[in-house]
Amino acid sequence: MHSAIILVNKPRGLSSNTVVNIVKKTVGAKKAGHLGTLDVEGEGLLPVTLERATKLFDLYLQKDKVYKTTFRFGQTTDTLDLEGKITAKDDKIISKEEVERVLPLLVGKINQMPPAYSAKKIKGRKAYDLAREGREVELKPKLVEIYSIKLLSHKKENEFEFEVHCSSGTYIRSLCRDMAEKLSTYGVMLNIIRTKCGDFDLKDAYTLNFGTDSTKRISYAASIGNNDIDEKYKKVYKEKLSKLDKISVREENAKKALEKIISKEIKVVLDPTMLLTSKEWEEIIQFEKEEKEEYILSYVVEDNMEHQKIVNYLSEKTGLKVIHFEPKNNKYKNILKNANNVGPLQFVKLIKDAKYIVATSFHATIFSILFSKKFFIVPHVKTGTRVTNLLEKLSITDRTYEKFEEFKRIDYDFETDYDKVNKILKEERKKSLE
Repeated sequence: MHSAIILVNKPRGLSSNTVVNIVKKTVGAKKAGHLGTLDVEGEGLLPVTLERATKLFDLYLQKDKVYKTTFRFGQTTDTLDLEGKITAKDDKIISKEEVERVLPLLVGKINQMPPAYSAKKIKGRKAYDLAREGREVELKPKLVEIYSIKLLSHKKENEFEFEVHCSSGTYIRSLCRDMAEKLSTYGVMLNIIRTKCGDFDLKDAYTLNFGTDSTKRISYAASIGNNDIDEKYKKVYKEKLSKLDKISVREENAKKALEKIISKEIKVVLDPTMLLTSKEWEEIIQFEKEEKEEYILSYVVEDNMEHQKIVNYLSEKTGLKVIHFEPKNNKYKNILKNANNVGPLQFVKLIKDAKYIVATSFHATIFSILFSKKFFIVPHVKTGTRVTNLLEKLSITDRTYEKFEEFKRIDYDFETDYDKVNKILKEERKKSLE
């Protein structure tokens, strides 16, 4: 494998490290890195380095960046984006003219205060880890430079789209906060797309794909929750999908739904998170915090009485405490802690280290399988079909329980044949990347 830099258009919802590992595995590289991280909810240009090109990180660390971003005024959150909890809001309506008046005040060299929820390190620990633990986060302002801010559009009431050209190390979320202060209101960042990094441009980037075709016109593996597509969307689906050379989806029901609309080959592939092995995920989460005692991990999408009964019963029988995710429900017993505010990597770490997992979530199911865990799924209306399809594909039985009474009748310590599962998973990965 030659040394190279591959420009990737990172989709929203995947971490930069996940994208790096997907590229690394796809091209068969031994070493891989990137030239500047994007948040999980950020998207756009991510230069991925391979082999000796990984040594270029320091060279590109100080390169300018260009972003497109949308701010909403009138409210803010503890994270300054939509991932956090609303902490303040008002009824002020901001006009286009008001925004244009404050833009020059934000251009130039400024001492910018990073968000409390950021990767900045405080005595060796990331600020967002301390913030999620409820600790006081004392950050110092950093000198950055905003070269230009262009107002691209007034999208709707209190929502404005901007293009920002800035120095490395600039937090766009902080810029949103500072702009809102100039406008005597609150602000939250709705989205962010990196369009340039030094001399690299998003227009030259490749989208993630699961095929070997060199064309860029390959769809990302889509997830379609319904068995049929609403009539009012069929025309749009047909128009957009007809332009793609290859189409991959993550579910059999999605394939069947799309085959009713277009006459193209549609491939069912694994969810992108499953393209990485457990060892690769362990490398990604190796610096995440470890719990000091064994626990049951409880994850529920919406309040579910059967899930609650199973968690409480399992905790009583094993004597283990529970780490619980949303929604907050005081009927869950023996709670070790509530983990509502943990980040995506800590979520994966909690699954890896749990003794048992009781969940309704599709991705909790995925990571339970990847780490060969003892898990129990209470099917949810939003995720049930996806979970069932995945378990059937991997020949996993007796892991779903719609009723507590079904669960009570089993030996909760029974083993899954993960040797067999991993063989199937290896073949499915290979087919997904063909």
